[in-house]
Amino acid sequence: MRYIILLLLLLSLSLLSCIELPHDVRSIDHTELMQFKVDENSFEPGWFPNPDIKKPLFRDYRAMDEEITVDPNLDSTSIFHPTNQPDKLSLVFKADSISVDHKKKLFSLQGKIAQDYDQTKPEDYKVYIGQRQDTMVNVTFVMSSHIDNYFKGKKINEDIDFSVPAFYLDNYQELPVEQNMATKEMLLNITTTIQNKSVLVISQNNRYAEIFEIGKLMESMEE
Repeated sequence: MRYIILLLLLLSLSLLSCIELPHDVRSIDHTELMQFKVDENSFEPGWFPNPDIKKPLFRDYRAMDEEITVDPNLDSTSIFHPTNQPDKLSLVFKADSISVDHKKKLFSLQGKIAQDYDQTKPEDYKVYIGQRQDTMVNVTFVMSSHIDNYFKGKKINEDIDFSVPAFYLDNYQELPVEQNMATKEMLLNITTTIQNKSVLVISQNNRYAEIFEIGKLMESMEE
């Protein structure tokens, strides 16, 4: 009898070691994720001046956009007038479910990205998780042959070089976007390991990127 009890005790301990403790996994809602969103309406996809560097890069063009203006006397009906240019918008992203496994450092997310129009394809979106490295990159504003441009109120007679804030991703992975063919919704279904410095970046050309410091979700579980 004593041996049976000992055997049952050992089996119980073995089973307990295989069970995940519930406090190691936490569910997070969309509102909490938004607390870790940074640099709203700031960065958009770019590229390194050195084409040999193959890493995702995002640039902040706001300083250049503020300092370069078109001819103030330009007719408002002109296709080049600012009022006739499309507004640069952020993506619309909604997380349906999120969980973080603190023990395994596992991040899981299911969500949707709103479409721009019916012809948008899943491959038009770029989604990355990696470690953010801030930097500066050089860009050139090229003079237009069709209209006059002004830099700080003075007419431009040559191209102008700028140094703009940017960041790139190290140790990154690119994650697929899928489309529900019935509803046409663009879906994200992510399960991957993360680190304390990991960021999630959801992007599309000519749109501001959505940037989330998801690594801080790990820190919030430690508090």
